[in-house]
Amino acid sequence: MSDAESKIEEWKMVRSTIVEFDNILLQLRTVDVTASIVMLGAGFEYSRWLLVLVSLLNFVFWLLEWHYHLYLNSLADHAISLESEIGFNLTHILKSTRDSYKNKSNIKKIRGYLVSNGYHFVYLIFIIVGLYLFFFISKSDPFLVANHLNNTTNT
Repeated sequence: MSDAESKIEEWKMVRSTIVEFDNILLQLRTVDVTASIVMLGAGFEYSRWLLVLVSLLNFVFWLLEWHYHLYLNSLADHAISLESEIGFNLTHILKSTRDSYKNKSNIKKIRGYLVSNGYHFVYLIFIIVGLYLFFFISKSDPFLVANHLNNTTNT
């Protein structure tokens, strides 16, 4: 196998690993949103402590997101270096499109940042909502069904 063929095979492996990391991130986000919504609903019904678990879960998933993004960015950089050696430009074009937000005006730069990094805000929103609901909903709140049922059965 020639050097060019081995570089192409390595590039194929790197690209398939990038796709795998993208799938991991997609699954992570799907599980996070689903579990957070279920736990928020259960927190109203059964225990306020589930609301704290929503915040903890999202913090852990956020850390996992960063962890996998470090690998993904490293793989993308490696793919770009391989592509420059073998004459491909796919990863470079994708990265330059994403990085083009940095060269725009302030409004477009902010909009581009929000679009390309919106998943961070999903984690932050669930962390804030979980903590807010835990600390600012009274234990005697009539909207907490479990507390309401306990109060009516004790009387």
